[in-house]
Amino acid sequence: MAIITIPAIKNATMDWRLIRGDQALEFFDGGSVIMQSTKAIWLLSFPLVTKRIVDTRAWWAALVQLAKQGNQFKATPPGWQQGAGYTGADPLVAGAGQLGLSLDCDGAASSETVGLAGDPIEVNTEVKVLIQDAVSNGAGLVTFDFEPALRDSPVNNAVVDVKTPEITLRLLTPQVGVVGRLPDFFDITIDAIEHFGP
Repeated sequence: MAIITIPAIKNATMDWRLIRGDQALEFFDGGSVIMQSTKAIWLLSFPLVTKRIVDTRAWWAALVQLAKQGNQFKATPPGWQQGAGYTGADPLVAGAGQLGLSLDCDGAASSETVGLAGDPIEVNTEVKVLIQDAVSNGAGLVTFDFEPALRDSPVNNAVVDVKTPEITLRLLTPQVGVVGRLPDFFDITIDAIEHFGP
């Protein structure tokens, strides 16, 4: 198992999805019950901008390694930018044992908007999306409210990356390929799923 370095992502479109483990139980009388799950996983699919053979080689080298399902790569969702423009220090988890849909942190710049609703953050190698603005107080304390829930509790003083969050992914299937068009153009589409665990 290895983290494979991929070339810079240049894409025209992106499909970034969150898949939750919720189940709807339907009854014969028309009623239903939603069984909510704390499990959720990210899917990312994007076609790369058409490449010439000279640019395709680096991608092909990475893809043949990623065909091994144990190998992963890290990527910021293409085109995604931190909306708050925060430039202070990345906040740190304030106390171990936190789970759920919020995280108390310290170490942020004082009285700053650290993230906007809809911004991705990374903690504990997990990518979350803020559901409301995160604003630090005068002491640099900030609470992040997000979805989906944390899978594992981060350690005390773990970094919360609010500027360059990366998601750890693996290819959705152990298949790779490029579509060649004469004379010298190649199309590549990446279909990946979040990897977590040991």
